[in-house]
Amino acid sequence: MKIRIFLLFVTIFWLFSFQDEARARGIVELQYWMFDESYDHDSHPDDQAFLEGRAGETELKDAFALALKWEFPVIEPDELRGPYLSFNAGALLITDAEDKRKNDNDPRPTGQHSEIYSRIEPNIGPQVGADLGWIASKSFQIGVSLDATWLRIDHGWNRHDSYESDEREWKTFLTVGPEFRLLRDDLVFILGYGFGEANHANFGVHLSF
Repeated sequence: MKIRIFLLFVTIFWLFSFQDEARARGIVELQYWMFDESYDHDSHPDDQAFLEGRAGETELKDAFALALKWEFPVIEPDELRGPYLSFNAGALLITDAEDKRKNDNDPRPTGQHSEIYSRIEPNIGPQVGADLGWIASKSFQIGVSLDATWLRIDHGWNRHDSYESDEREWKTFLTVGPEFRLLRDDLVFILGYGFGEANHANFGVHLSF
């Protein structure tokens, strides 16, 4: 269902682009994600006969990501000052943010113990967003950015160097925060920060095609 919603967004944005193709922009953005996600683990079913209690807790680590998106301006003032509104859609390529650790209840020595893990798998997910702000001058814009990102979280056990998933689920991360844009000829530099279940800082650049 979430993938279909994303495809609907992409279709709408694509139709917007045909209104004025010269205004559509490609965005390349470097993001740094700070997750606040933790997962409790039971022991692997094959270990429960001799490992008592819970296996422990893992959490997603901070991760770097590369966003490749297409932006479609909807409102742009003809003069140097005024409001702007744009939508964007694309893909986020992200490191796995993996946290892998020895079971808390496993007394066996290193190399023989069982492990638990959590990670992002696969390392790609859709991202859509909207930017609303004010053009302060011909070279500076300030606004608010709202983004929705879908990532699949995988957590389970690592036994004998083999991953065994306990659960995989797609999770929606909604973020909102300030965004600043610096315009230099055909280049636009973007600096922003998103607050939400997972915060992220981002620096990007886009070109008009």
